[in-house]
Amino acid sequence: PRLCQPIYNVNTQYIVLGPTEKDCRNIFPDQDEEGIYTFQDYYRVKKDVELSDDNVLFVAQRPFGMPARYVDRNGKVSENATMTIPRTIDSEFEEYDFELLSGLAAVHLPQSVCQESEMADPSLLLLSVVLPQILYNIERRMVADSFIRHCKINFPCLGNYLKDIPISELHIGMTAKATNITDNYDKYEWFGDGVLKLLQTDTLLNAHELRCWVQCLHEGDLTHLRSAMTNNSYLAAACQKVGFDNFVMDTPLARGRWMPQTLELYSHKEEGLVITQGDSSPGMKSCADIMESILGLIYIYFGYKAATDVGVECGILLPQGNEVVELSYAKNMPPERAFQAVQVLTGRTHFHSPGLIEEAFTHPSAVHEAVPSYQRLEWVGDAVLCLAMREWIFRTFPHISVGDMVTLDAAMVSNEVLGYQCFKSTLHTFINHRQQSLPTRIERYKWSVGEDVGRGIWGSDPPKILSDVVEAVLGAVHIDGGFHAGKMAVQTMMRPLMDAVESVKGDATVFRHPITILNEIGGRMFDFEIVREDAFLRDRGRDMKAWHGTGWRQACVDGRESVGSVLSTGQNLVSVLEPSMKSARNRACALAVAVLEDNNELSQRWVEVSTIIERQCTLAITLESNGIASDDEDDLDNIL
Repeated sequence: PRLCQPIYNVNTQYIVLGPTEKDCRNIFPDQDEEGIYTFQDYYRVKKDVELSDDNVLFVAQRPFGMPARYVDRNGKVSENATMTIPRTIDSEFEEYDFELLSGLAAVHLPQSVCQESEMADPSLLLLSVVLPQILYNIERRMVADSFIRHCKINFPCLGNYLKDIPISELHIGMTAKATNITDNYDKYEWFGDGVLKLLQTDTLLNAHELRCWVQCLHEGDLTHLRSAMTNNSYLAAACQKVGFDNFVMDTPLARGRWMPQTLELYSHKEEGLVITQGDSSPGMKSCADIMESILGLIYIYFGYKAATDVGVECGILLPQGNEVVELSYAKNMPPERAFQAVQVLTGRTHFHSPGLIEEAFTHPSAVHEAVPSYQRLEWVGDAVLCLAMREWIFRTFPHISVGDMVTLDAAMVSNEVLGYQCFKSTLHTFINHRQQSLPTRIERYKWSVGEDVGRGIWGSDPPKILSDVVEAVLGAVHIDGGFHAGKMAVQTMMRPLMDAVESVKGDATVFRHPITILNEIGGRMFDFEIVREDAFLRDRGRDMKAWHGTGWRQACVDGRESVGSVLSTGQNLVSVLEPSMKSARNRACALAVAVLEDNNELSQRWVEVSTIIERQCTLAITLESNGIASDDEDDLDNIL
C-alpha cells in the first residue's frame, strides 16, 4: 500500500492498495446527475480532469479526518467540505485480494490522478490510520458499557439480560451498517424483525385491551394493526422515548465524520474562522433497526419469554394476559383422517381445542359454515413459520452473509415449498371450499410435480390455497400449544428441506431464483416472455419447439398451456410449455441457467458481451446527451 494524493486536491490523502482489471470506461456507480455515466464522465465533469480510456482503476481508502464546521464572524455555519468520491458497495471489492482496512470506505481511483504523497515520517501515517481505529473500538466498548448502565437504572429487566451477553456481541448489536464495519447489527436486525413479528402477533391475540373483541377482527384488520406496530416510525419513536438512540453507533470512521466523544476541537484561523465539532444523530431507520437488533439479541441468548418481557418493558408491546384467547368458534372434532394428516405434518399428537383443525381447513368460500375461515390462523402461522425458519438459519449458518440468509429464508418459506408440503401430506383433500376451479388447479399441480418430471423449488406453481392451509395448521398448533409447540411443528414439517440445505452447507446460490442468476450473467441482454400456446405457434412458427415434461414438442393451435421463453437481442433461446404462466417462465429461465452453468466458456463469453453492450449503450447515451455524433464507434447492431 502507498499513500497518495489526487492531483486535483493535494490536501487529501488516500491509501492506495493496488490496481484492478477495470478502467475508466466502466460504468460509474452513482448516476444521479445527467451526463455522468462512466468514471471518465465523473472526473471530467466534477474534477475537470480528462482521462484516457485505458486509465486503470486502483482500489483506495480514505484515511481518518476530524469532522468540523466553520463559523465565520457573521455567525454563518458551513460544514467542512468532504471530497465527493465515487460511492460503491462493499460487494464490489470482494473480488479483489486486497485486505481492506476496517471501517474505512473503499473507492476506485484512476491511476493518472494519483501522485505519491510527501510523507517524511512513517509514524505519522501510522498515527493517522491505526490510532483512530483503536480509539474507535474503545468508544464502541464505552458506548456498550454506558448502554448497560442506562438499562440497569431505567429498564432493570433488559439491564439484567444485557450484562450476561458477551460484550463483543453487544458491540455488534449496537453498530449500524453505515459505519462500514463488517460486524454490524444487520444479522440481529434481520432476525429481530422475525421475533418482533411473532411478538406483535401474540400481543394482538392476548393483550388486555384487545382480548374482548379480537375474535371480531378480520385477518386484514389484524395485518394492518401488526404492520402499524412494527413499522420504522413506530419503532423509532419507541427508541427515542427510551433513550436508546443515544447509544447507536452509526458514524463511520472515515471522511471527516467521526471524532472521539470526549474530544473537542477549537482551532482559530485567519479572518476569525473557528472549527468546532459538528452534531450528528441516528436517523429513523437506525433507531428502528436498533430496537429489532436488541430483541434479536435477547431472543438468541434468553429465549422468547425474555424477548416478550423486554418488549413490554420498552413500550413496544402491549401487556399480555395470562390466559390465551381461543381463536376458534369451531367446537366439532375434525375427521380422523384429517387429524392424522396434521399429526404427520407437524408431529403434534394432541390438541386441547380440536376445533382449531376444522377452522384451519375452512376456505373463505365456505360462507355457509358456522366456523370462520382459516385466514386468521394463516396470519398467525405466517409469523410462526417466519421466526422458526429464521432462527434455524441464524443458528445453523451463523457465518453466512445477511443476503444469503435472506435468500435461504425466501426459498424455504416460499409458496412453492409450502404448497408441496400440503400436497405431500394430503392436507388438500380435507379443505372445505366452494371453489369450482380448485380441483382442476390441484390436479394440474399434481401432474407438474409427478415423479416423471424433474424440477427444482421454482419450477412449480401450486395454488396459493395450499400454502395458506399449511400456515393455518401451524397457526392452530401455536394457538393450541404455545410458542414451543409451533416451533417444533415447523421443524418437523421442514426437516427434509433443512437436511437438504445442510447437505450443501447453507450455499444460498443453490436456492437462488433462476431469473436472478440470468440477470447476473447477462444483465439487460436477457428478456422474458410468456404467451399462450396458440400465440407462440403463430409468432414463432412450427419449426420452433418448446420443452414439455421430459422432451421437446411443437406448440398446438388449440393448446391451452402457457409458453415461457428466454430471449436475447430478439432471438429465442429456449421455451418451455407449462400449465401455468409462472412455472413456464421459471422453468425456461432454469433451463437457460443449466446450459450456461454447464458451459463455463459460453457463460464467460456472455458476461463479456454483456459488458461490451453496457459500455456501448452508456457511451451512446453520453454522446447523444452532449449532441456529439461519432463515426468511429462500432455499430451496436454489429456487436449484437
